[in-house]
Amino acid sequence: MAGGTGLRVPGRRRAGLALSLLGLLALASAGAPASALGGFFAGRPVDGPAPEVVAVGDVDLGRDGGGGVAYVRRDGGESHAFLSLLREGLPQPGARVDAGHGPIVGRPALAVGEGGRLAVLWADAQGVWARVRSTGSGPLGAPQRLGGPGAAGPVADMTVSGVAYAAWSENGDVRAAYLPRLAQAFTAYPAPLDADPARLAGTGAGASLRPRLATAADGVGLAVWGELDGSGVSRIRVRRLVKERLSAVAADATPAGLGGRNVGFADLPDVALEDDSSFAWVVFRQAMADGSGRVRAVVRRLRGSAFDEAATFDGAPSAGAVETPRVAANGRGWGIATVEVPGGTVLAAAIRDEGPAAPQAIGPGAGVVPSPVAAYAQSYDGVVAWLQASGPGTPAALRARALEDAVAATAAPIFGAAVTLSDPAGGGVDPQAGHDAGSSRAGDVLIAYVEGAPGARRLSVAAYDQPPRAPDPRATRGWRRTPRPALGWASPPDVWGGLVYRVLVDRRPVGDTGRETLRPAAPLADGTHRWQVVAIDRRGQQAASEVQTLRVDTTRPTLGLRVLGTRRVGARLRLAVRAGDGRGSGVREARLSLGDRSASRVVAPGRVVQHAYRRAGRYRLVVTAHDRAGNAATLTRTIVVRGS
Repeated sequence: MAGGTGLRVPGRRRAGLALSLLGLLALASAGAPASALGGFFAGRPVDGPAPEVVAVGDVDLGRDGGGGVAYVRRDGGESHAFLSLLREGLPQPGARVDAGHGPIVGRPALAVGEGGRLAVLWADAQGVWARVRSTGSGPLGAPQRLGGPGAAGPVADMTVSGVAYAAWSENGDVRAAYLPRLAQAFTAYPAPLDADPARLAGTGAGASLRPRLATAADGVGLAVWGELDGSGVSRIRVRRLVKERLSAVAADATPAGLGGRNVGFADLPDVALEDDSSFAWVVFRQAMADGSGRVRAVVRRLRGSAFDEAATFDGAPSAGAVETPRVAANGRGWGIATVEVPGGTVLAAAIRDEGPAAPQAIGPGAGVVPSPVAAYAQSYDGVVAWLQASGPGTPAALRARALEDAVAATAAPIFGAAVTLSDPAGGGVDPQAGHDAGSSRAGDVLIAYVEGAPGARRLSVAAYDQPPRAPDPRATRGWRRTPRPALGWASPPDVWGGLVYRVLVDRRPVGDTGRETLRPAAPLADGTHRWQVVAIDRRGQQAASEVQTLRVDTTRPTLGLRVLGTRRVGARLRLAVRAGDGRGSGVREARLSLGDRSASRVVAPGRVVQHAYRRAGRYRLVVTAHDRAGNAATLTRTIVVRGS
């Protein structure tokens, strides 16, 4: 098993105990179930140390836990798109995906479904390109060009069923493409997404109008972007992508008159879509129109074709501009919105059907731009990660906190303690290289970043890993007559797999296995035992089952027979049967066969059977007994009965 770095900070949201193996052994006799909490595990190098590692592009996980990291690496002195895929939750060495192409522009994008299906996109001087993998661990398909020269900034997302959408900016427009569920190639929409193709959309200073994209379980996508209106003020536009067609309207998400009658500019949108594509969360920045110069973080819920009232989640700063609001949500519409407020503090607000909860300060940038990112799962587990320095001029570190409690929309979310995930001695995290996070349905989260000195840069991936759930042992209440009985259990699935099961008998390990059954390596002594099974994941997290009773009896019953009386025809003999099982399971039945044509008798241990033989001769008496474990014993005696 590959272990973590030992950095592990449990939350409070789930009941249970985080147990070491020694703790499990101590609890075994009391029958206490063990339930560990999710924990952070510090970054592991995926690529490097090498000066060629450049930047993080995109982290994406399917709900089944598959996925990877798309990133930028120099090859032959040029920047190119690379992809590191996951295997049982662990990133594998990266491979270049744009072979034969020129240097990329910007950063690659990744969209992951289930069963190994994914799409990776990048842009170069010739346009935006995509490669698709259908399922499993097969190869990526051939590169497909989606946009021509001038296309840049691709984004993509994929549904659980394998439908995907891509969007990008191209020569002042926002373009998009659709990938059917079983297809290997995207189909680009012939018309741009813009509300008015004659106006600038999808591009701007610092890519502030760049598009973002999300998909729903029903196969529909939703794109958001910034677009100038007739007066040259940027607004946030939203359009649904309904497989082969675009929705008729590019809706305007920008509220009228935040702080005044006139609309201030809006930019830097982000979006999260529920499983039902009728509902979505859209966040963005918007300037106050009251002359104060403030720029606020706005969140709006899309219901069908209309938006709810706008709300802010930035703590109402008295001056200045917020930076890069982000949103992450699960298919039920619960999630986390994050933003950096003036002064460099990161705020996070839980979002529910009712809107955003009161934001909570997560941590400071303390001298670096924190650039918070969030991930939120179907399991209602959430993580916020950001950059933080110990002071001006000091290296940046990657920090993270987990959402511990699902709370009402009116209350502040409760986050666990902040954890440093990067290597403090590794030269610091590069704020310019970016970082990103993605989550499985179970709440397992990967966070990718670049750290290290200029000549020894590393693409590193940290994790928030949910522990395995406790196995469910099969009942073993009856007696077993083998010294190495098969012990079995059912185990809830772990999306990252790689579980090892350790079986304990009488608080001692008797074997490890990757299956859901095990026979102890050494014979067990007769008697009553206590056993349980512990599931251990690849990072060493454990969960123990309830303690079960196991009874072993491998010893045959002991038998005795006494024949009393005169052994003559017609005389009554008294036959005393003795059957015992010591400390075993106990005699279930003893039977006496008298050797003549009379029926065998079921006898209780110690009972005397009377019988008279009608003919002289030799008679074979047979006593058989079975204990409750199924062990059998036989005793045979021959008697001679004389004539009268």
